[in-house]
Amino acid sequence: MGSKAIVHITMPDKLWLGSTSRHHPSYLFFIRAFVPIQFHENSFIGNSLITISGYNPSNVLDTIKSHNSLLELHILRESEHEIDLETQTLDPYLLQSIVKSCILVNLPVKVQNGIAEFTITGARENINAFLTFLENRNIETYLKEIGEFTENADFILTPRQQEIFNAAKKFGYFDSPRKINLTALAETLSMAKSTLSSMMQRIYAKLLGNY
Repeated sequence: MGSKAIVHITMPDKLWLGSTSRHHPSYLFFIRAFVPIQFHENSFIGNSLITISGYNPSNVLDTIKSHNSLLELHILRESEHEIDLETQTLDPYLLQSIVKSCILVNLPVKVQNGIAEFTITGARENINAFLTFLENRNIETYLKEIGEFTENADFILTPRQQEIFNAAKKFGYFDSPRKINLTALAETLSMAKSTLSSMMQRIYAKLLGNY
């Protein structure tokens, strides 16, 4: 049986993402894609797509470029509040741990002030191996949550059911106490109350596993 875990990882200063995010704690960094492209002297070289969010994010570029772990940097898109970068990084820590433990990383990964929140899936023993790899490299981790892997609701529901489910969440139907009742939600969605009631019952059944 597969497992899913949310892990907070303290990024080492020897990686530019750890060092730079600590020097600029008001900025958000998102790892949107990454792939190991080469193994060199016990370290992986990782090619990554990074988004930096915050006012005038180009302010952080000098810090990134001066870091020893950065091999290449290309600006893909730039605006007043966001910048997309393609980077190549020498990484003897995270990439090696991910590859050797055979886990899957859900993207994007958010990094702020040196802390990265990873959502990972895989066999329980592989997740344990990943955490052990990091511990052996003196990288601090905090296991926020771990449990059995379950399907994402996006794949369980039909597109129309997903649309209704998202609207119900948005308008507070699932809040306690509810911010909107079934009648008002039906009016908002321009649906008959009976139709919406039947659809909500099917949504509940699917999400609870009663197919």
